[in-house]
Amino acid sequence: MEVKVVVLLVATPEEARAARPLLAGAEEVSLPGNLRALRGGTAAGDTLVAAVGVGKVAAASATAVLCHLFTPRLLLVCGVAGALDETLEVGDLVISTELVPADTGLIHSGGFKTTGPGICGPRSTVFQPSFTSPPRLVEKA
Repeated sequence: MEVKVVVLLVATPEEARAARPLLAGAEEVSLPGNLRALRGGTAAGDTLVAAVGVGKVAAASATAVLCHLFTPRLLLVCGVAGALDETLEVGDLVISTELVPADTGLIHSGGFKTTGPGICGPRSTVFQPSFTSPPRLVEKA
C-alpha cells in the first residue's frame, strides 16, 4: 500500500489532462475499475490526478478505491458541477456557501422538487434538501 500522496479528483480525462503541465514527471497510471489517472510531483509532493467519472456515486466509488490504495494525506475535488455559470473560466475558483443536490428529489404535477438524500431515523426518514458550508471555512477560502 502506498502512502501520503495528494489526490485530486476530477470528473473527466480532459480535466485530468489539463493538470498535466502542473505535474513534474507526469505519468499515466492504470487503476482498478477503469480509473484513469496522472501521477507526478507538485509543490505539495507526490500528486495523483484521477478522472473518476461524473456524479456523486462515481466520485464516492473512486474515492473509496483511491483511499484504500494510496491513503492520501489530502484529497481535493475539482470541477464546476456541470458548468454553473457561463461566465466562469477554466481555473476560476468557486466557493459555495450552500450545496443543493439536484439529482435527488420528487417529480410531481408541479415539476421537480429537490429533497436531498433521505437519512433514515428510528421511525422516520429525514430529507436534507441542502447543506450549508461552515462560515469559518468560507471566510478562510
